[in-house]
Amino acid sequence: MKRILALILAGVLVLGLAACGNSDPAPATDSAGFTKLSMPTGGTSGTYYGFCGVVSQVLNEKLSDTLNISVQSTGASSANIDLVDTNGNQLAIVQNDVMYYANSGTDMYDGKDPITSFSAVMSCYPEHVQIIANKNITSIADLKGKKVSVGDAGSGVEFNARQILAAYDIDIENDISKNNQSFADSADSLKNGTIDAAFVVAGYPTTAVTELATTYDFNLLSLDEEHANKLMEEYGFYTY
Repeated sequence: MKRILALILAGVLVLGLAACGNSDPAPATDSAGFTKLSMPTGGTSGTYYGFCGVVSQVLNEKLSDTLNISVQSTGASSANIDLVDTNGNQLAIVQNDVMYYANSGTDMYDGKDPITSFSAVMSCYPEHVQIIANKNITSIADLKGKKVSVGDAGSGVEFNARQILAAYDIDIENDISKNNQSFADSADSLKNGTIDAAFVVAGYPTTAVTELATTYDFNLLSLDEEHANKLMEEYGFYTY
């Protein structure tokens, strides 16, 4: 039997903490002396938002006399790095590959100064690359010429999709009809037939995918071992 592989981002999610160079690095305090922290997360249908909501709830309860953390829905990893760097947000949750791009000034941060105004606090959980497609599509190679959602524009998901498609000699800009949609919108579009497939990179299970599974029969595409190894050799943050 052919081995079915799911690609995972190694180390995957971190909480970023503003360290230096931020325009407002110090957390605010209110009149009662509470430390107020703002935590950018992701879309409300993704894992980031729900996970950070639980984290903030637990910490706010345990440290109720000193701390108040508020979460906000954002465009996820890249947006969160930028928010920590420029807008005074103290905590953020990001993919580890996006953290690497920002710190090294590569990929989505190519041509920009490296962002060094954060430090890693903790690894949270592994994040799975889920490629969902209509029943006529059975392999990643079949995505050539198809309408594919690759996450929000400039997101970590889009860069994961770019890397995975390239491993199959598919150019994300020229060989597919690229759509930039949130996870929830991607699920709706797949169900309605306006796209053929979608990349979802998030903790498993992912709300948008599990809810879609209750009303729509789709294929979950896997990587073969050859292409998975090719990706892991080129990008050290993938594992399976």
